[in-house]
Amino acid sequence: MDNESIINILISLKSDEKYRDFIASLVPTISKEKIIGVKTPAIRSFAKTLFINNNYEEFLNKLPHFYLEENMLHSILISFIKDKDEAYFRLEQFLNYIDNWAVCDCFKIKAIEKDKVLLLKIIKDNIKSKKPYRIRFAIVNLMRYFLDDKYFKSEYLTWVRDVKSDDYYVKIAVAWFYSVAFIKQFEETLTYFQNNDIDIWIRNKAIQKSKESKRLTNKQKEIINSLKK
Repeated sequence: MDNESIINILISLKSDEKYRDFIASLVPTISKEKIIGVKTPAIRSFAKTLFINNNYEEFLNKLPHFYLEENMLHSILISFIKDKDEAYFRLEQFLNYIDNWAVCDCFKIKAIEKDKVLLLKIIKDNIKSKKPYRIRFAIVNLMRYFLDDKYFKSEYLTWVRDVKSDDYYVKIAVAWFYSVAFIKQFEETLTYFQNNDIDIWIRNKAIQKSKESKRLTNKQKEIINSLKK
């Protein structure tokens, strides 16, 4: 299906102006004119139809996109691809065009997630990037796939600490990573915070997010709060 037809269908799926305004308030890094106002389940359903009918390749080759929803559709289509090599190619092709947290965080690389060696390579390749959403992508996926006991290594806490970026959405991803690390690897993360110099804003934001979690005990939250600076 050609790009113009896809855009017209996305426009036909538009919810209402209030929803468009709501999305614009959540994603302030892109202008409102680039937001149609389509709800994610509708985009996902459309993506599924395109994928089942093998009617998406032309769209994936058409970069950059204009609308937020086009990029959401693109990311969801990548998550449907079953061939690992194709998924990797499409991911690398797309990462440079991500310009907001919503698209960055919305998709999982299903064809790759079982290959932890390749997934870790992707993370390592991107976490030192100068492009903020490549960095955020790396941090979010390190958090998703490598904080559980089976795959966790304490060095990952340092990988994230050593990220060099003043971008707000990178810094908030770092804080989010540590808040989940407190949940999944409490002792290791606690010791790390006690013994390492971590940016004060990130430290305190991670502590704040940890205190909001329902997956930590009150005692754990008290201990975490004592780390605040």
